[in-house]
Amino acid sequence: MTKYLTERKYQLKLPYSWELALIYQADLMDKQQNKQQPSKYMKNIKLNLKKTATAGFSLVEMLVVIAVIGVIAAIAIPNIGSINDSAKAATAQRNAQSVASVLNAAAAAGGSLGSVATGAAAVALAESGITISGGAFDGKTFTSGPIDDEDQAAVESHLSIDTSNNQAVYTP
Repeated sequence: MTKYLTERKYQLKLPYSWELALIYQADLMDKQQNKQQPSKYMKNIKLNLKKTATAGFSLVEMLVVIAVIGVIAAIAIPNIGSINDSAKAATAQRNAQSVASVLNAAAAAGGSLGSVATGAAAVALAESGITISGGAFDGKTFTSGPIDDEDQAAVESHLSIDTSNNQAVYTP
């Protein structure tokens, strides 16, 4: 940062610290020659001769930051496992709703759920598909698509079959 110093007929462009040194020197010369209080050079300038450099971080600041990051990590890491479990449960519920919707749509279109009595049989039937014979949906197949073997047990726990009404029931 530079400032301009005008002294008598000369105009100097000097760095800020040199400028202050010159002003201070000019002030001392003025005081010695004219005995003026306060000087015209030092009137609006505040001199801070003890300027300390505070660039960077101290060791204590770095240790505090590392400790805070450690505390946050200790709080967050155990929650990651529960997030995965809740995601698997949500996937199982979504798949169970899909299977129930496919079976109920097929039953409404004139298909029969047959002798399906358990959730496992309902999941197998929805994966293989129900082909409709007769009516507006003649030849159409209703299917849910594949369900992972890992998720199948969780999906089965959300399904039941109402054989008297020929429909699949989803229970959350």
